Amino acid sequence: RTNIGKFDRIWDRGALVAVNPGDRKRYVDIMLSLTRKGFHYLLAVLSYDPTKHAGPPFFVSDAEVKRLFDSVCNIRCLEKVDALEERHKSWGIDYLVETLYLFTEK
Repeated sequence: RTNIGKFDRIWDRGALVAVNPGDRKRYVDIMLSLTRKGFHYLLAVLSYDPTKHAGPPFFVSDAEVKRLFDSVCNIRCLEKVDALEERHKSWGIDYLVETLYLFTEK
């Protein structure tokens, strides 16, 4: 934190979904500690049947996003898109949804 300062904007596309689920709270706490007043934080997460693919990238539910961010952030879902590509089928899944959230300071 001393070396990099604080950020107005964060764009997380691929980091939270790569963090082991047991370490997510710590990761989020660190990321939020790096934000300035009035920040905007974009987060992209993936949804699929976690019984068919253990990750990474790891499944992150809407409820998990709320649990991790709701105490500090206003949460707005910007979009949900079908992200399933042929290469994902080798994971054994039959659907993949990418959700984009915008967090702002409460």
